[in-house]
Amino acid sequence: MILNKDELSQHLGKRIEDLRGKISSKLFRKVIEVDNEIQETLGISLLDFIVREYHGNRGNIRGLARKCRLHYYSLYKLLEVCEIPIKTLAEVVNENWEIPGVRERHAKAVNEHWKILGVRERHAKAVRDARLDPKNRGKYYLRTIQGVRRDVGYAKSTWEANLMRIFVLCGRSYTTGEKVRVAIPEKYCGLFKDNVADLEIDFMVTDPRQRKKAYEIMSEKEKSEMGLAKLEMLAQQHPEIKMRYVTEEMYHRLKRRFKKRINANQNFCGWEEQGDNLRSNPIKYACLQEKE
Repeated sequence: MILNKDELSQHLGKRIEDLRGKISSKLFRKVIEVDNEIQETLGISLLDFIVREYHGNRGNIRGLARKCRLHYYSLYKLLEVCEIPIKTLAEVVNENWEIPGVRERHAKAVNEHWKILGVRERHAKAVRDARLDPKNRGKYYLRTIQGVRRDVGYAKSTWEANLMRIFVLCGRSYTTGEKVRVAIPEKYCGLFKDNVADLEIDFMVTDPRQRKKAYEIMSEKEKSEMGLAKLEMLAQQHPEIKMRYVTEEMYHRLKRRFKKRINANQNFCGWEEQGDNLRSNPIKYACLQEKE
């Protein structure tokens, strides 16, 4: 959460002495030392300086920690103890892109990097070597293999197809592509053209108690500034929908739990992965219409 100008004053005036007993004695002594220095040079307390820099001047935790001569984890601890709102990842990214010239410098740096002799070749080779390394077996998935599977119907990727098999195996009813509308707050106006946006949910699942849970595959959305903003707005504006994020780590946990059961169940084609999926083995996974 980013504080606006009116909210800043509510977090100013906090006393250093109130931190005694809430943080380690070593950190408390360091805070006192830095507070004295800032009082002498700027005439304000360390905590007021942190609030103004972090929320008023688009500061980030690591950069602000260097200014305060504190470890970034110690600064993070101070924010928590003092109940100063901590920005989300989407808010930090959004603030960075709003800084004049950042987009242009980033695009220029990327273009210049790719022009360096041999960079593209080395990058391509590194990706190929990683995929072929036996230690990485099972880590790389062809997630965008779209098509109709014989057992679960259409899926946009192997991840989606395997999640559908898990839901069916567990007796969960689900829908795909359901859209939920969210209102765009002022801080995200630069990302969206309109005042509202529709977020397409990967899976909307109904549990036995008729409660709705939204499952979002995060492999690509983690890299999308707009995707992160949408997910944050969905969680804030639709608290009745419980969000579940299928990250790489969670997907591998599901694989360890369900792969053998799905492969052993005659109602399913099998668990799709690299080397055994709709594209590489259509006879096993495709419906009759596709195999023709």
